[in-house]
Amino acid sequence: SPLTVTQQVIELFVVKNRYLDEVALNKIRPLLLDTYNHISSSYPEIIKELDEKKEISDQLDTKLNKIIKDYLQTKIN
Repeated sequence: SPLTVTQQVIELFVVKNRYLDEVALNKIRPLLLDTYNHISSSYPEIIKELDEKKEISDQLDTKLNKIIKDYLQTKIN
């Protein structure tokens, strides 16, 4: 099924910030989906903010970087 705009934004954020540079290509799609699902279930306020404001503020950028970095460290390492 197609990705929502918010899913696309989070995936692009992960890629743009190079969190998956060292990940094998066949593992990228599952990791992106896991990351979105983690944020969606554990931080629904972030999804709500993205849906409503349609932008990543500096504050949200900082928050997303921390959440994604911490989450992916548990998945990649």
